Amino acid sequence: MKTSEVYYKAYMTSTKPVGMLFYTYTDGEGKIQLGESLWLKFDKECHGSNIEDMKKIEKRKGFMFWNLSDEGEEFIQKHSKAIGLTICNMIMMQR
Repeated sequence: MKTSEVYYKAYMTSTKPVGMLFYTYTDGEGKIQLGESLWLKFDKECHGSNIEDMKKIEKRKGFMFWNLSDEGEEFIQKHSKAIGLTICNMIMMQR
């Protein structure tokens, strides 16, 4: 999906005036990680700058996709079991 399509999908489904989109990327060791965008203010006058800020994030090394995108949804469905196990392990950590 294009950056603007992901942004407007978030905008249209948001029930709050501000939101943060998460994305998936690979770190320097090839591990898949979760990253977050800047806080996006969903006012009409902010749409252009929000999309430009998202495009800057997309240029980061290892960026894979926005989790709200079609690619993100497909990845999550395909890897749901592994993602679920990871989340379960994160719910409570002890030392």
